[in-house]
Amino acid sequence: MIGLWQGVDSVDGSLRTIAITDRNGDRSLEVLANDTYWSICEGPGGLETVTGAVGDDGVLRTSGQIVCHSGKVLEVRTNFSRIDTGPDILLEEVVDQPFKTLLFRINQ
Repeated sequence: MIGLWQGVDSVDGSLRTIAITDRNGDRSLEVLANDTYWSICEGPGGLETVTGAVGDDGVLRTSGQIVCHSGKVLEVRTNFSRIDTGPDILLEEVVDQPFKTLLFRINQ
């Protein structure tokens, strides 16, 4: 799952860019996500910073926060799972929100 991913937000059609890394090599993955328009922020942009681990089922479960450009801070839990049609496609789902986006790997 490590790499740079992009997709179109299924809610508002904005462009999402997500970087998944393991900077410390400790198997705890760090995820930074940017969106050109964030409905939950009620305006342009924001930065999601979450961390988590891949479970035995292959799902990356993360928690952290979104900082909107307005300064509003929101707690968020996001799950990332691979799609069977290919190793370079992830399904991003925000827990308890109607948000599901397909992400495509654009760089390792």
